[in-house]
Amino acid sequence: MKKKMLLFVLLLLNLSVFAENVILNENDLYIFADTKKLFTGNTTVILNEGYKYVGDLKKGLRHGEGKEFDPKGKLVCEGTYKQGELVEGTFYYSDGKYIGKFKNGVKNGEGKQFDKKGNLIYEGTFKDDKYLKGTFYYTNGEKYTGTFVNDLFEGKGEYSFPDGSKYVGEFKQDKFDGKGVFYDNEGEKTEEGTYKNDNLNGKGIKYYLDGKYVGDFVNGLREGQGVFYDLDGKKISEGTYKKDKFTGQGIKYYDDGKYIGAVVDSVENGEGTIYDEKGNTIYKGLLKNGEMSGKGTLYFEEGKYEGTFSNGNPVGSGVYYYNNGDIVKGTWKNNKFIEKK
Repeated sequence: MKKKMLLFVLLLLNLSVFAENVILNENDLYIFADTKKLFTGNTTVILNEGYKYVGDLKKGLRHGEGKEFDPKGKLVCEGTYKQGELVEGTFYYSDGKYIGKFKNGVKNGEGKQFDKKGNLIYEGTFKDDKYLKGTFYYTNGEKYTGTFVNDLFEGKGEYSFPDGSKYVGEFKQDKFDGKGVFYDNEGEKTEEGTYKNDNLNGKGIKYYLDGKYVGDFVNGLREGQGVFYDLDGKKISEGTYKKDKFTGQGIKYYDDGKYIGAVVDSVENGEGTIYDEKGNTIYKGLLKNGEMSGKGTLYFEEGKYEGTFSNGNPVGSGVYYYNNGDIVKGTWKNNKFIEKK
């Protein structure tokens, strides 16, 4: 028994000597310092500038399981080596770590990247040390899943928010750019169209509780020409929008007709014309806050009235022109028309 123990101790001592004699030559091969032969086995090698490798070697190359330490003894990387290259394992950085596959000394293939607090930053595919396709996580709960170019969101992807809403579409240099759709936390569309710099720019659709707007956008705001539809797809209004408001020249559709003219913040204001459901003119002139106000002409079956209006009612002097040729002038007083004799 004593002889067996002695042989075992001598074997360990022998291996220890070999380990201390292993060096890395100018060809990056691990060799015996004295015989210059390639080393195979498990050893500890002191590298340049105080770095250290502990692990398996085969024919002078790292092959098998191994670890590398910096001069202060801090772990730099660990994992599986094949023919001198780390192919899968963990690489430690000052601000986090990477766990996954490697090729040509850099991240290549499936892997995960963590920050120094252990929070998952990215998981997916890497190519030549850069994100290729996967999910990038923010500490506030937001995340992006899709393709990357030079570590930036680029191509098709999905950006999710903590409240459950998300954008699905095209990206360019980390921004919503191209065709895309926004969904709320219940999966209902809130807007869609062409995006630039994270906002709708160009043609798009925005959905509301009472309908939808289809038309032009600038920096996320309705700007240009557009149409508003109710929930049944019926036109409610169409025309010019400025700074997200229906303002300018437009058309407002009623159950019994329509208005064509000037609009300010979705309300009839300025010069315009009101038509009945058959297209007959009812009123033509000035309006204010949706009411006939100012100079105008009111049409009726027997003729028309020209005069001044206020809050939807005729006031002051005016003239009735009848289809039979009669003309009646007068003045309104206490909501009554007093004919001029």
